[in-house]
Amino acid sequence: MQRSTAPIVTLLSQCVVAYTVEFDNTFEERVPHRTSDHGAPPGVPDAPWLVSRVMWQMLLRHVPPDGVSIAALKQQSGLSEKSFRIWLTRLSEWWGYLIVTTDAAVPGGKWVQPTRSSEFAMATWPTLDGEIEMRWGVRLGVASVSRLRDALVAIDAELDPALPEYLPILGYGLSTAAAVHESVHGLAATTAPNELPSLARLLNRVLLALALEFERATALPLALVANVLRVLGQDGVRVRDLPALTGVSKPSIEIALKLLRRTRGAALAADPDGKRVRAVRITERGALGQERYRQGLVDVEKDWCSRYGAVRVAELKRALAELVGDGTASGSPLFAGLVPPAGSWRAAAIAPVTLPHFPVILHRGGFPDGS
Repeated sequence: MQRSTAPIVTLLSQCVVAYTVEFDNTFEERVPHRTSDHGAPPGVPDAPWLVSRVMWQMLLRHVPPDGVSIAALKQQSGLSEKSFRIWLTRLSEWWGYLIVTTDAAVPGGKWVQPTRSSEFAMATWPTLDGEIEMRWGVRLGVASVSRLRDALVAIDAELDPALPEYLPILGYGLSTAAAVHESVHGLAATTAPNELPSLARLLNRVLLALALEFERATALPLALVANVLRVLGQDGVRVRDLPALTGVSKPSIEIALKLLRRTRGAALAADPDGKRVRAVRITERGALGQERYRQGLVDVEKDWCSRYGAVRVAELKRALAELVGDGTASGSPLFAGLVPPAGSWRAAAIAPVTLPHFPVILHRGGFPDGS
C-alpha cells in the first residue's frame, strides 16, 4: 500500500469519518431504533429515531438515567440558547430519546430524562468509543494506533481546553466556524485529569482546531470546498457522479451545488458525453476558490509547524497516513471496518469508494457523510 501524501486536514477528516461510521454501524446493529425506510422493530413501536454519534456527544451524554434539570443540561452542553432549544425539541418530541416534565422544585422549572424506550441506547453509547478503539488496534495494529494517539495527545495538549470535543452540526453555508460561533460556547473539558482521553475525542478536537483556523484565514467552508468544489473542472462533472467522487451523500451534494451556484463558483453545464443528464462545471471564480483551498491547507500546516513544532506535526501526519492509505476502498485500511451490518440502512445504500475530505455533518441526524 502506498502511503498518502494528502494534507493533514484530509487525513484527519478521513479518520474521523471512518471512526464515526464504524461507531454508528455498531450502534445501529445493537440498539432497537426506527428509520423512515424501516419503521420501528417488532415489539418496540416507540423505539427512538436512529441518529449519529454527534447527537450523543452534543447533548444526550449529559443526561443521566435519573434525569437532570433543564438549566443544568444547558450549562453542561455548552450550547447557545437557540441551539439548545432546537436540539432538545428534536431529541425529545421528534426522535424519542428524552422526555421533558415540569418540576417547580428544580432550577428552570423543567426536568429532562431519558424515555423508557431510549434507556438501552443511552447505556450503549458510552461503551462504544473504547470498543471501536480496541478494534482499530486489533485490525490496524496496536503500535500504529498508539503512535497516532501519542501524536494527537502532543497537539491536543496545546489546544484550548474549552474547544468542543466533537465536530458540530454545520452552520450557514456549510461552515464549521459559523457553527461554533453560533451554537457552542465555553464548553468545559469532560475528561478527568487522570483519565485517558478517547481516540475519538482527540481526532475530533485536533480536526476542529485545524478547520477553524483554515476557515477563519480563507473565509471558505471546508465541508463545501474540500468535497464538491475540489472535484469540479471546466469540462463538467455529472451530478450523479459526485457522491462517488466525494464520498458524501446526495442531499449534501444538492446543498453544496446550490451554494456554489449562488456564489457563482459553479454553473450547470452540458453533459460531457452529450447525454441529457445534469452536469456541473467550475467557473473562474470557483477555480480561484480551489486555489485558495489548496493554498490554505498548505498555510495552516505551516502555521502548525511553527506553533507546535515541525517534528510533532510530521509525526502526526505519518501516523495518520499509515492508517488512512489513499482514502479509497481499494487503498485504505480503514475500509475494513466500514462493512455495514446486514439489514442496516448503509447495507442497502451504494457502497462508498472514497472517504470524504472533510466531514459533512447536517441536521438530518448528524451522520459524518451528510446522509
